[in-house]
Amino acid sequence: MKGNVVQELLKFISVECQAKLGESLHWARNEQRLSIEQAAAKVQCRIQDIDDLETGRKAIDLKLLCRLLKLYGEKLVIYLEGYEDE
Repeated sequence: MKGNVVQELLKFISVECQAKLGESLHWARNEQRLSIEQAAAKVQCRIQDIDDLETGRKAIDLKLLCRLLKLYGEKLVIYLEGYEDE
């Protein structure tokens, strides 16, 4: 999928799921024994950007998310569930 299609899909992720994703990223970083400062330096972003992503305070930044997943050796799996309006 092209990046813009995935970015559009990310708009549908609930606040609760963003928070869970952020928590998972926090623990993935912790498992790699990286401080937030070290991770920010390695992916060349601000510490605040990672903190915002890990706490779910801001919308998901797809490029940053991909860089962090690569750094942590993780993959992102997106499950889509459809529903019908009646």
